[in-house]
Amino acid sequence: DAVWPPELRVALPADDVVVFIDPLDGTNEYANGARECVTCLYGVAYRGRPIAGVIGQPFPEILSDDDTTAATAAPRIVWGGSGVGVHGINEAQQTSLPKPPPFRAAINRNLRDPRQEPVMERLGPATEEVKISATGYHFLKILERRVHVQIMLRRASKKWDSCAGEALLTAAGGFVGDSVGRRYVYSARPDCIQNLCGLVSMGSAEWYDDVFSVTRQVAEEQAEEGVGPLKEYWPYDVEDPSVEQQF
Repeated sequence: DAVWPPELRVALPADDVVVFIDPLDGTNEYANGARECVTCLYGVAYRGRPIAGVIGQPFPEILSDDDTTAATAAPRIVWGGSGVGVHGINEAQQTSLPKPPPFRAAINRNLRDPRQEPVMERLGPATEEVKISATGYHFLKILERRVHVQIMLRRASKKWDSCAGEALLTAAGGFVGDSVGRRYVYSARPDCIQNLCGLVSMGSAEWYDDVFSVTRQVAEEQAEEGVGPLKEYWPYDVEDPSVEQQF
């Protein structure tokens, strides 16, 4: 029965608000039979920052404590944002994931980026990978404490994939940024829709240095060697007008 506090229920200038909607995230996973990965994403940004998010999961599964068995659950909605926290995740959907290191990381099934493998290796030899190509589902797994981080270093997501999840993770004490730790600006400009510099999310902002010191080091080394996509742009990856250029 949580509600937005009175101080947050105020009118905002329409020109400062952008709404990002993805009616069906995880289409490939759904086509392959992984229906629990499908989510419906609704994110609200104010002056470039995600402030509210809703993630609907039509076909959730509740895993056992050992993550080996699952039972179909009723559809659910996870919602929240700045000043109100996160709602819709109950204790049955959470796990007591040990504090890293090592990390448990959600990554895409198809990596297609030369940085991904060395980054995973340097995060720790015992780092575990959960391979699922669905951004909204990655956010849910972080909120449920089933993974610590989500790491997607290549340009494979858009603002409608990340706005809702960033609002929720930020409200829960997490952090969402590009592949080297800069925040994205969520505007209505067409040239700012893609997350050209990748997407990295984590359940606690305390892990910022642990994760991004690794991604930056790998990116810088590959840029110097000329093997990665950052030859001319380190640490900016590509010319992305939606990313904050300062760390």
